[in-house]
Amino acid sequence: MELEELETNEKTESGKVENVTPKAIETALENVPAEKEIELQVVVETLRLVVHGFFFGLIILGIILTNAWGGIPLDNELTKVFGNMQICLYVDFRPVPYVVPPLYAIVLTFMILYAAASCFRAWIVFAEGKISFWEQRICQGCYLYLAFCGILFSISFAVQPLDHESMIMHTLPFTWFCSSLLVNQIAVNWFGRKVAWRKCPQREDSPFWVPNWFLWVSYISTAIQLLATIFKTLIQMNGVTDWSGHGLVFHPNQSPGFVWFTSIVDWTWFVTGFFFPMIQSGYLVRQKGQTHDLIIKVSDNKKAGKIEDTQMSEA
Repeated sequence: MELEELETNEKTESGKVENVTPKAIETALENVPAEKEIELQVVVETLRLVVHGFFFGLIILGIILTNAWGGIPLDNELTKVFGNMQICLYVDFRPVPYVVPPLYAIVLTFMILYAAASCFRAWIVFAEGKISFWEQRICQGCYLYLAFCGILFSISFAVQPLDHESMIMHTLPFTWFCSSLLVNQIAVNWFGRKVAWRKCPQREDSPFWVPNWFLWVSYISTAIQLLATIFKTLIQMNGVTDWSGHGLVFHPNQSPGFVWFTSIVDWTWFVTGFFFPMIQSGYLVRQKGQTHDLIIKVSDNKKAGKIEDTQMSEA
């Protein structure tokens, strides 16, 4: 006895009834698009590398353009107040203000992306029980502080130091930004030692996958950056808090030793605040499979496809 293929009827828009076989239904279901999602693997250290690399490049570009335009004017407000030719002078004079601000928007975009990715990474690590609640909050606060100070720093490009009042508005956002770079570097080293640089983050005694020299160089560089940031902040406060231009404690232009000291502090901060973090991130990114990445999956809340207006009935 042979079994006949079961047929069902489907009424079309014209009212005509047509036979629909199970095979036709199966074919229709196969043609329905499957649900899709986009998976992104974000290397958090790559974002930090882009931030520091772009910023370092902006300063180098500023040095080249300023020198090509005739150099820094000797009689400028910053030198009168702080006593030395600070690095920020290379982004204050023509033609650099015509070029750098739009490029800094790129730096700021990646800085915000880096802060957001780092916050999510700390959130995930907390959910996995590798760090405590307050450790998660402190880390996220450090990352968000960097993004906030990065936004605030844009004021320094908008306000030119023409007098003491504009000098304050030009300098203080930069002072806050210097502190945020230090805070973020401390958070990077702490998170790396606690989780990201360990072979097995669940164990406190797990060995590190990074070499010992990398750890020591990271700690020493951060300690030097801490000292340079403190001295740089004190130097800036010495200048901007005294409206006479003579400095609150030290006269910025009458002591050659003070001028040499401020120059050493300025370049030391530049190396430890920008150059070393760029090298550190570059080394971590180069290790590829061992870095602590973030996987982001994106999908929507709608069905990919469905069979509508099909009425089935038994033959």
